[in-house]
Amino acid sequence: MYIVNLTIGTHTLHHLRAALLMGGLMVGTMIAAQPAAAGDPLEAAFRSLPESRRVAVQKELLYMDLFTGVSNGRWSSGTKRALLRGVEEVKLRSNLHIKPKLRGDTAIRDYFENLETGAYREVFQKDDDDVGISWPQWSFLTR
Repeated sequence: MYIVNLTIGTHTLHHLRAALLMGGLMVGTMIAAQPAAAGDPLEAAFRSLPESRRVAVQKELLYMDLFTGVSNGRWSSGTKRALLRGVEEVKLRSNLHIKPKLRGDTAIRDYFENLETGAYREVFQKDDDDVGISWPQWSFLTR
């Protein structure tokens, strides 16, 4: 058994104690879950989902070629960019027939649920002929 004397601040000591109580070992830089940004309802809603649902959302964003990160359920700037781009891409590819909204908790939850269930996949289907763009959008190019 090794005994190490450490002089650390109260805040760090609290995290060290919590890690040890959970059976963890703290080496190097401490990693703690970050709270959601107070002013970002998109981040707060994403973080409130169970991990399996967060991963499903990220996997769908990967399928839609909007996310290039790892589907690990963690919030990142890449996740935020992909979610925001997803709204614009769905609008564009559906010729404004589908307009996901990100205003209000209910609208954000609906957007996440639609991503999880693959509800937007139809507008992202890619054919060899149209390279992912729906017929009404590119038909003028062939005339």
